[in-house]
Amino acid sequence: VVHTPAVPPADVMDSSAVHASTSAGTSQFPTTSVFSVRAVSLDYYMCMPRAGLDVCSSPLSNAPLRRVPVIRVFGTSASGQKTCLHVHSAFPYFFVQLNPHEDIGSLSSHQAPHSRGDLYRFTFARSLEQALSEAYAQDGGHQGGAEQTEYIHNVCFSKAVPFYGLHIQQQLFLRISLVNPSNVTRAVALLRSGAIMGRSFKVYESHIPFMMQFFVDNRIYGMDYIHLGALSFRPPLPSARPSTNEILQREVTTPNSQRYVSVSTRPQPPLSRLHR
Repeated sequence: VVHTPAVPPADVMDSSAVHASTSAGTSQFPTTSVFSVRAVSLDYYMCMPRAGLDVCSSPLSNAPLRRVPVIRVFGTSASGQKTCLHVHSAFPYFFVQLNPHEDIGSLSSHQAPHSRGDLYRFTFARSLEQALSEAYAQDGGHQGGAEQTEYIHNVCFSKAVPFYGLHIQQQLFLRISLVNPSNVTRAVALLRSGAIMGRSFKVYESHIPFMMQFFVDNRIYGMDYIHLGALSFRPPLPSARPSTNEILQREVTTPNSQRYVSVSTRPQPPLSRLHR
């Protein structure tokens, strides 16, 4: 068995660093790829945001985010090195269908159409944020950690063809991004119960797990390569290729979590799948 030296952790700061493979079971290395990781296993964890890698504040309210999700992909590089890929700035999301005349049109007619749209987004996000905070307060604590004060990452408009039923034209949706993936189930229950803005919303794509969303949005298959366009490794860097004895000694004495290359990246913005 030939052992390859473990590569130190790395950070990828380019939002377009994740490249998709062309087809299932086939990994073609794009010319822009500088590092590739085979996706063997993945999970996520919550941590304090890091400037340059994570989103540190909500694009909607500019409120600071104390904890953000980071996807962790365990696998091997193209040369066989054990690798841990950290994917930053990826958030769980789902869609709710709107009626433009009943929802946005019900706001003040003195506002311009663009202003009414922004006002509706802010009002919707504030209502959902307050409902989540009250729901978890009744449970005796915050889901995802006592330090969590922001539940909504962003709310924006999206047009797509609904999946259910027969539809010809695109319709208006709200794309809701949450900070913590564990809050999705409670948020969806509140939206369907009528606790948000006095009406019940029809929710789409809330059943897709956070890890699966990341795979689908970036066209990644299990055991496939994730191609990265830019990265920076975390120290310490190896000074030279170790000898066979050094490798064997490291395999025995080094904790398993320290034998991985830790690579961080920011994926491209996902496309809506409602029209597919």
